[in-house]
Amino acid sequence: MRWKLFKNSIEPINAERLFWDNLTASIGLGEYSDLILKLCVSPIFDELKKVEFFCNNPQFEQGSKKTIDFLNKKYAVIYKYLFMKGFCAVKIDSVGNITFDDRCVKKTISEYESELSNKISVKTFEYDFFGKSQSDLLLHIFDNVNVGLTAQKAVTKILGQFTIFNKEVTKDNERPSLLSDAQREEFTSKFNNLFTGNNVGTAVEFTNANLKRDTILFPLDKLQIVDQVTFCILLIAGTLNVPYDLIPLTGKSTYANQDSAKQYLRQNTVNGIAENMLELGRNIITSMPGLIPKSAIEYRFIDTLETTQVQTQN
Repeated sequence: MRWKLFKNSIEPINAERLFWDNLTASIGLGEYSDLILKLCVSPIFDELKKVEFFCNNPQFEQGSKKTIDFLNKKYAVIYKYLFMKGFCAVKIDSVGNITFDDRCVKKTISEYESELSNKISVKTFEYDFFGKSQSDLLLHIFDNVNVGLTAQKAVTKILGQFTIFNKEVTKDNERPSLLSDAQREEFTSKFNNLFTGNNVGTAVEFTNANLKRDTILFPLDKLQIVDQVTFCILLIAGTLNVPYDLIPLTGKSTYANQDSAKQYLRQNTVNGIAENMLELGRNIITSMPGLIPKSAIEYRFIDTLETTQVQTQN
């Protein structure tokens, strides 16, 4: 019989979590992983909120308005598609309304080449190269975070030791008296509940049975749970291309470091995400009537109003 000693559990954070619930809803990485994901993607969203898509030619403003409005209003959802699926596809109805296409699938062309069933779409680098989304690449790392933080909580609550009860050896003839299957199942169920979720280390059982107690001490200094979880979090941040100085873990970050890190994040991470979204917008534009050139849509950071020019073919 297989059973779990520990379950993931975490206390409610605060009302601000509602905002992140809207962004990470349906991701389902696990309670701890959602929190860690929030730490790692917060800097990305802080910069994405400053990205504005616009039309650079008054002649095409009216024809590109729906596309630009879609990109500016749905940027968070588009990013979630890119993170979870590795691609984002949309549909356009007869009156020009734009909606997401959840039926878009990958079509294999060769061993190293594939395409999406919907041409009005965009793929991330990870999906194009590995055939996986960032979420898929990080799946096992998030699992390690959940296991590590759950173990840390459990070990803390049981004071670094684990107790096992067995039926005592009969004293008369020194013959062991084994637990029956029913007794073993009963004890397994009881102690599983004692060391699960919010009840970790908080319950006491009394029995008049002649039991023997064995205690296993956890070598906390050798487990290095915190170090391992910290490494996993930094690995997640690195995969998302978020500088470590923007993750509140090391305790060594300075304001100067953070300013440089934010510049790096904008230039090397958010620019890439914005270009993915821009590519999607330009694919939408060319799928609509009106013969609007791709170059009519661009993006800029509204805090500096510096327009980022992207070289494409008309």
